[in-house]
Amino acid sequence: MKHSQKTTKSEWMLTSLFVGEIFVKTKEILGLIDLLNQQLEAANKSEEIDRTFGVFLLLQSVLLHSAQLSMIFHPTWKKRRHRGHLLRTAFNMPDEIGFLQDRKMRDHIAHMDERLHAWYEESPNKVFVRRFFGERGGIAGDAITSGDIFEQYIPEERVFIFRGDEYDMIRLLSCTQKIMKKAEIINKHAWWTDDFKSYFLE
Repeated sequence: MKHSQKTTKSEWMLTSLFVGEIFVKTKEILGLIDLLNQQLEAANKSEEIDRTFGVFLLLQSVLLHSAQLSMIFHPTWKKRRHRGHLLRTAFNMPDEIGFLQDRKMRDHIAHMDERLHAWYEESPNKVFVRRFFGERGGIAGDAITSGDIFEQYIPEERVFIFRGDEYDMIRLLSCTQKIMKKAEIINKHAWWTDDFKSYFLE
C-alpha cells in the first residue's frame, strides 16, 4: 500500500521536517557521547577532576535526548501515530528504533522523586548509594542490594545502571549512528519528489 494515497501535501512536508529533526537529534546524542568520553579520558589523567558530577550529568542528558528521539518514532498521542508509522516505515530499522523505544531509564531520571520514595518504602536496610562510578561488585556488604544503588556507571563496560535496570551505552551509540546515516540519506531528496516518498512505501 502506498502511504501517498492517504498522506496530504502538508503532511509530506511535515514528515520531511521530522526526518531533519531526527538527524539533528541523533547528532546531538553523538555529540553528548563524545563529551562523555572526553570527560572520562580527562578524569583518568587527573585525580583533581571530579568525574562523578560531569559523567552523570552527561549521562542524564544522553538519556533525555534519546527519549526525545524515541518519541518522534513512537508518539504517545494517538492522533500522531500515523506520523510515527510513516517514519518507522521509511527508516526500516526495527532493532535500532526498538532499542530506543525503551524509555525506562529516562523515566527513572525524570521521576527521581517517585523512585526515591519507592526506595524508602522498599529498602530493607535503608542504605542509599548515589552516583557510584566503578565496576560491578565495587560496593561490598550484604546490607546493600541493587535497588539501593541510584545511578551507577561502569566505564569498562559502558553500562549505566539505575536500581538494577541496565542501559547499554555502546548499543545506543551504534543505533544512533545508523539512524543518523539513514536520516541523512532520506533528507537528500526534496519532500515533494517521488524519490522522497518512495522510502515510505510498505
